Amino acid sequence: MKYTFEKEGYEPVTAYRQITVAPYSSPRIEGLKDMTLFEGEALTLPPNVKAYNVMGLEIDGVQMNTDRPVKEAGDYTVTYSVTDHYGYSYEETKKLTVLPKVASFIDVPVTHPYFKEIQTMKEKKIINGFPGNIFNPTAAISRQHVASLIYRSGVSLIPIREKVEFADVPESHPYYTEIMALYQAGIIDGANGMFNPKNSLTRAQLAKILVNAYKLELQPENLKPFSDTENHWAKDFINILSSNGITTGSNGRFNPNDQVSRMHYATFMYRTIE
Repeated sequence: MKYTFEKEGYEPVTAYRQITVAPYSSPRIEGLKDMTLFEGEALTLPPNVKAYNVMGLEIDGVQMNTDRPVKEAGDYTVTYSVTDHYGYSYEETKKLTVLPKVASFIDVPVTHPYFKEIQTMKEKKIINGFPGNIFNPTAAISRQHVASLIYRSGVSLIPIREKVEFADVPESHPYYTEIMALYQAGIIDGANGMFNPKNSLTRAQLAKILVNAYKLELQPENLKPFSDTENHWAKDFINILSSNGITTGSNGRFNPNDQVSRMHYATFMYRTIE
């Protein structure tokens, strides 16, 4: 575009500026994925779902509509839609699974504080219990079971290194396939030729494993740091979990060196993949 200024008694001044006209695109909605609820739970917009206009500015007003009233267990379709201030609209559909509120484990009744997380992981065939329909929610989870659960979750495990021989994980080991898959993907390691499959896992170690397994990234705007992780070796991994809403800690602390219980692991997993 050419700009010209002319005034009697003065030399004319001309300036040129480039204008780029970009094609308009519809708004977009990010953070959408299939959802799982239990009977009686209210369907609400997930907190990580956000809409943006063509300029990349966040806009409000995302609407949710189901293909039929949600009254009982079954599969439903949810349509998410948004309209920006220019009148342009966007919509996308996702699956909603409503599960019957029935406990699978005798020690995890529907009144258990982590019933939803544990039962959902059971329904997705990611976790199992022990004989007699027992889950042992407060027991420490072992390294071999963590490897197995991540493997079952369907996460992408692309090998980046060759297999290694752990003296305590021979090919006959019941979790050999899972452990080796995570090792080759660079998610877990051993020490001094051992994997220590039956050892428990600390919360800090789990933070590192989850970040590496699911390629999680820091969301600075959502970060809530903990008072006991400032100088911890796993600080960055823990902050990533916090910023993604996977951990909330307790009274401002993460307790990084505490063992991970089976119920807390189920909760970490639930928040990571849901």
